[in-house]
Amino acid sequence: MFLRAAKFFHFSLVGITTFSVQIFLTLILTEWAGLAYYVSYALALLVARLLNFLFNTKYTFRAEGRMIDRLKRFALLAIIYSFTSWILVIVSVEYIHLHYMMSVILVTFLLSFLTYMMQERWVFANVEKY
Repeated sequence: MFLRAAKFFHFSLVGITTFSVQIFLTLILTEWAGLAYYVSYALALLVARLLNFLFNTKYTFRAEGRMIDRLKRFALLAIIYSFTSWILVIVSVEYIHLHYMMSVILVTFLLSFLTYMMQERWVFANVEKY
């Protein structure tokens, strides 16, 4: 139980770090570079997902070996997560009329628990099981 709580704590720290990068990039690219929020958010998601994989591999799950298999799984999960997140942000901005930054925060928070479970049980699970 303690090990699982420690993993979730590390996952949360990694998530806060990569989320900060994601928010910063979305804000900078939208407000200063003049890109549409959905383009900025898509680019920020790409950078955040890459950092998330690197940090979770090293610090949260301390995964070694079979990195190509883990990277393939993570890439598939990241594509699904990013597309879902991107669509939910657009819907909440365009139809619910939330500010894009509030939408990014809300969607990220809501999807974080599912993302943890998928990474723990599939991406970083024992590769020999699959």
